[in-house]
Amino acid sequence: MSVWKLLKQMKFVQWVLKKILYPILVFSLQNLFPIPAKNHLFLQLNTNKNQAILLQLFSFNGSKVMEQRANLEVGMNELQWSLSDLPTGIYWLQMTGREGSLVEKVMVQR
Repeated sequence: MSVWKLLKQMKFVQWVLKKILYPILVFSLQNLFPIPAKNHLFLQLNTNKNQAILLQLFSFNGSKVMEQRANLEVGMNELQWSLSDLPTGIYWLQMTGREGSLVEKVMVQR
């Protein structure tokens, strides 16, 4: 397959994701900062309907270290999560709503 053909296919996949798939997702993570985090983690989540989500933070070995519930309203939502009790390390943030979930890597540095 030629490079040109491959690039055209990649552009098509990006277009499908942006125009078709993303609008039907119930919630999506728009921003997660700072990385690495020190004392707080800020999340910006976009949703197309009101819903409750569960945020869970897991250590790299899979142990749950924190949990928080949040109610999202239609549109952009900003959440702040205190990480001041966590040691330096790599964690997995799982965000679970009624119709799906997302997982992101979070780094904490002291």
